[in-house]
Amino acid sequence: MQENERRLVHIIDDELLVRRSLAAMANSLGYAAEIYENGQSFLSRYPSFDNAEQCLILDYCMSDMDGLEVLEHIVKDSIPIPVILLTGKLDSDVAVKAMRSGAVNCLQKPASREQLESALEDAFAVKVGIERIHEARQHHVRFELLSDQEKHIVRLAADGYPNKRIATTLGVSIKTVEKYRRRAYEKLNVDSTALMARAVTLESMHTLLDK
Repeated sequence: MQENERRLVHIIDDELLVRRSLAAMANSLGYAAEIYENGQSFLSRYPSFDNAEQCLILDYCMSDMDGLEVLEHIVKDSIPIPVILLTGKLDSDVAVKAMRSGAVNCLQKPASREQLESALEDAFAVKVGIERIHEARQHHVRFELLSDQEKHIVRLAADGYPNKRIATTLGVSIKTVEKYRRRAYEKLNVDSTALMARAVTLESMHTLLDK
């Protein structure tokens, strides 16, 4: 339970009794809980919780913004949070739509304490992977700012090539390599070869995930 106390469960449901019941169950399992009556209230407040380990329980059927729309915003804004979709009727169509939209699990109302406990454990278990995916997306956006020449140079540098060998491989001068490498560092927002290599690795991860 001590580990769970450092974890925050966000709950979005337009039914007051449902969100209060889920919050009470989450509290009984040792988690902190925050409740919201709609998706917009969560999306506007989310940045203030950046330092906590978090997951989200999200109602599928809501009047203003349904669960899938909230999921779209989460993916678009690169919010690295595992999402459990909650639905009154759980069927294969809903489950497929939820998973394709980025949810890690689906629960049917009313969820039991045991079902909630299992879903939360699974959600926090995949949190690190979700963070890596979102980080890969962010690096992909930055990587797309590089010219073709800059991409060639940073990939070779990430493979351990020194500037002299990169210059020979590409048939350019060392000064040219240094100039393009400097520009690439600025665009990728890195200041060392190690961070640059990590950015290239994450870009490669995004390419694999996007296929």
